Amino acid sequence: RCRPMPPDIARCRPMSPDVARCRPRGLEKVCSLAQLLLDPHYRTLEGLAVLVEKDWLSFGHKFAERTAAHSSTSPPKNNAERSPIFVQWLECVAHVIRQAPRCFEFTEAFLVFVADALHSGLFGNFLGNSDYERKMKLNVKGRTVSVWSHVLQQARSSQPDRFRNPLFRPYEGAIWPSVTLRDFGLWRRYYLRHSPSSHPSPLSEESWVDDLI
Repeated sequence: RCRPMPPDIARCRPMSPDVARCRPRGLEKVCSLAQLLLDPHYRTLEGLAVLVEKDWLSFGHKFAERTAAHSSTSPPKNNAERSPIFVQWLECVAHVIRQAPRCFEFTEAFLVFVADALHSGLFGNFLGNSDYERKMKLNVKGRTVSVWSHVLQQARSSQPDRFRNPLFRPYEGAIWPSVTLRDFGLWRRYYLRHSPSSHPSPLSEESWVDDLI
């Protein structure tokens, strides 16, 4: 069980009669990244979808407040809540993919797509601040499409390489990425994709084509 903490520092959500989950603000980024490194299931397309739904959506990450994309059911209360926490997490995953590309079924282009989906408003997954809002107030299942349905359909289409890594080789062990400063940098694929001079050379095997929704 978790020790009682002030509500503005941590929130405990019961998982069973004997287990409770403590989630200090922003800890979803650390917990979900740790699971990605330790559990090979979360390195697959369907596994990452489960991880996001479980650790970000079900446990109440306030997507509407963090992105300032407020709906009529969740008017803005405090602009100080705006923060790119989810995109920062996707960037962390992208850095790990760079270091261990064969361990992931999905590509960096997939992460860019999810980051764009966060702000596009085309999918119901990232609307509202909680599962309650999405189900009871926004009715996202009846009025919108799931981003994961779209992703899996794309992966099964005639161009599967956009989201699915052709070099993927399942690795059952844990990934221990280097955390030295020289191994990190700007997420160029996301932040510099609109700058043609920053794209990889046409002679290289890397391409930044079709990273937009």
